Amino acid sequence: MSQLRRQAPRTATVPSWAPWPLWALALLAAVLNIRSLVANAKPLGVDWRAPGGTLLDFRDLVVVPGRYLWQGGNPYDPVPYLAAHPGAQEFDPYSPAWLLISAAIGWMPLHTAALVYLCCMTVISVLFARMLARWISPYWAAVLTPAIAIWFQVWFPARGMGSSFLVVLGMTLTLTCLRSRQPRPWLAATGLALAVLKPQFGIPFALALLALGHYRLIARGALLAVVSALPPLVACVVAAGGVTGFAGSIMRVIRHATSPAAPTGLLAADSYRVDMPGLVVRVLGRDPGPVPAIVAVVVFALVLVLLRRLRPGISASTLVIAPAIFFLPVHLTYDIILMALVAAAALDLLLARRTPLKLATAVVACIPVLHLHRISAMAGLSGLGGDLLDAGCTLVALLLGCALAITASRSDPALSAVRRAAHDDTV
Repeated sequence: MSQLRRQAPRTATVPSWAPWPLWALALLAAVLNIRSLVANAKPLGVDWRAPGGTLLDFRDLVVVPGRYLWQGGNPYDPVPYLAAHPGAQEFDPYSPAWLLISAAIGWMPLHTAALVYLCCMTVISVLFARMLARWISPYWAAVLTPAIAIWFQVWFPARGMGSSFLVVLGMTLTLTCLRSRQPRPWLAATGLALAVLKPQFGIPFALALLALGHYRLIARGALLAVVSALPPLVACVVAAGGVTGFAGSIMRVIRHATSPAAPTGLLAADSYRVDMPGLVVRVLGRDPGPVPAIVAVVVFALVLVLLRRLRPGISASTLVIAPAIFFLPVHLTYDIILMALVAAAALDLLLARRTPLKLATAVVACIPVLHLHRISAMAGLSGLGGDLLDAGCTLVALLLGCALAITASRSDPALSAVRRAAHDDTV
C-alpha cells in the first residue's frame, strides 16, 4: 500500500517562496481567531446553557476542574463539584492525565489561561497540519502545511482546539509513526497515550491497533497513560476519601453525564451528539432503546475482524478505523475532526494510484472536512441536517474503505502476506 511505496524522483521542485504568503495568512488567521475566542469567552459562573460566548468546554473542562483540584476537591464527583461551580458542566470521565493540563493553567484568570492555552495549541496545530500534509503528499507538504493550518483556524471542529483536537492529534502521531520507515516506538506510544485522554477515542483506537498486531505499542502506550494519570489520580482518590469513594464518584458522574441534565445525555433537550445512538434520538425525538448502540458496537467489531484478517496498510486501515470510532458512543459535533484523518488517508491512497473507488472515497471523506456549518446554515440547512450530512459521508467513507481494504487484499495477496508479517509486533 501507500506506506510501502517509494516516491518517484521528480525534476521539478516547489518554489521556496511559495509557502511564505500562506504562512503569513496562517499567522494572521491565528491571531484573529485567538483574539475573538478570548474576547468572547463565556465568563465563570454563567450557566452553560446560556446563549452566546465561546470556549465553553475550555472553561468547564480545563479551568474549572483545575481550580477545584487545587482547592483539594475531586472533579469527578458531580454533586460537590457543581455545587461549588454553579453554571458549569460536569467534568466528564476523561483520563485523570487530563487534569495535568487543568492543574497547569486552571489557577490563572480565565482570559489569561485561555490565551496561554490557545497559543500553545496553535503551535501544536501546526505540527498536526504538518503530519497530515506529509501523509497526503511529502512532495507538496511545504505548501499543504500552512494551507491546512489556515483551515484549522476556520473549520469549527478545529478552531477551538479543544480536547478532541488534542486526542485526534495523538491518533495522527501514532499512525504517522507506523507509516514511517524509521521505527519510533515511544513517539508512537506517546500518541496513543494522548488518544486515551478521552476513553471513547482511545480505547477503540487501542483495540484497532491490537487487531493490527501492534502489541508492544499497546504496552508502551498503556505504560505512558498510567504513569501520566497517576499523580492526579492519587490527588482525586485522596480528595474522595479513598478508593471506594472515588469509584462511587465515577459512577455518579457517568449517571449525570448520561442524563438529560448534561449536554452528553441521550435525551438532553439541547443535545448535539453525532454518534449513532445520539443521531437516532435527534431524528426520532425519542429513545429507541439499545438497538443503535448495539449496531454501532457490532459494526466496530466487524471492522476489527476485517483488520485482523486482512491487515491492510495504515492508510487503508485508517479509512475504516476512524469512521467506526465516530459512530460509537459518545461523540459530539466537533468530533467530526476524526474525518481529517480519513481525508488524509484517502488522498494518500488516491495519489499513489488513481482508481474510481479511491477517487470516490477521497471525495466523500473530504466533504465533512470542507463543510462549514455556518455556510450550510445560511443555505437553509439546520444544525441536525448538517450533522446528518457529515455522518452520512462518514458512513459512506467507512463502506468504501472496507471495499478498498478487501479489494487490495484480493488483488495482491503476496503484498498482503508481507504486510501481515511486517505489522505483527514490530512497533
